[in-house]
Amino acid sequence: MNITPCRDPKTIAKLNKPVQDLHHSLYPDQFKPFHMEEVTAYFKRTMEKDNHYFYICLEEGQALGYVWYEDRIKSESAFKYASHSFYINHMSILHDHRGKGVGKKLVGFVDQARKAGASRVGLDFWNDNMQAGQAFERMGFRPEGHVAYMNVEEEK
Repeated sequence: MNITPCRDPKTIAKLNKPVQDLHHSLYPDQFKPFHMEEVTAYFKRTMEKDNHYFYICLEEGQALGYVWYEDRIKSESAFKYASHSFYINHMSILHDHRGKGVGKKLVGFVDQARKAGASRVGLDFWNDNMQAGQAFERMGFRPEGHVAYMNVEEEK
């Protein structure tokens, strides 16, 4: 397996489909169905930003998965110290290649965070995506807090 930068939004969009489909099936009121043209256009715009990075895992020329991370630098405020972290916005691995070390390899590659001066790598995942939660825990991620929402829409 080889990790390499990717600047092709269509490749990332194709690799994104499994995770978008999962999110849509779990939370159809929040996540749209996968739409190739819209997702490709979104990734194209995002790739133009200086602090967003996309890497794919290749094996024998086939893309097995991707990671998209953001280099985040936050200024000090009255409440928090300044911070520098890498944040994984998305990670998706093709279903047939899960459990084979692709995710660990992709996240391990983000170790360049240390070289860039970042002190942490963060991510989030949905409660109902237990498989992702277990995989991230095996990779060394530990929860630090919870986000909770209350639905305020009127009943129909």
